[in-house]
Amino acid sequence: MTDVELDQRFAVLRGVEPPPALVAATLRSWEDHRRVELRNRRLLWALPPLALAATLLLTISPTPPPAPTLVARGVSDTHLALDLRVVVREGQEVRRYPAGTPLAPGAVLSFRVTLSSPAVLQIEHGGAVFFERALAAGSHDLEAGWVVETGDTASELLFRADDQTLRLLVGPAFTPETGE
Repeated sequence: MTDVELDQRFAVLRGVEPPPALVAATLRSWEDHRRVELRNRRLLWALPPLALAATLLLTISPTPPPAPTLVARGVSDTHLALDLRVVVREGQEVRRYPAGTPLAPGAVLSFRVTLSSPAVLQIEHGGAVFFERALAAGSHDLEAGWVVETGDTASELLFRADDQTLRLLVGPAFTPETGE
């Protein structure tokens, strides 16, 4: 249909008023369409700032710390071959000996060692070995003990098993801060 034919047909309809219900429905439809279009435009304008904010958060946020390094426990190349537990008896009281606590004269120290493999255990004091015995793997209560004498000063006991040495400071005058 050409433009001339359309103009002729509309000339006939120019004098006719459309029904009010049709006009109201058309206006409502047009307003709904316009409202949806405006809302969509606002959303389109909001997307770039949101995308930029998300990108900044992902690139600027600190990276999580690395996972902790797990340390193998038990038998390995770096395991402890020797474990020492010390008990002190002062009068009627028997308790674990916290290393470095001053002891009264007459206190008796008893030792329990745990070996992860068979070894020769030596206990030294002042460079002299006063206990030496080949022991199997496991826990052993040693008959060798240490008695704090009147007039003793701080003493150092060395426990050796294979290539490992544990150092124990005992005595009535020992103080943990100075080691004297």
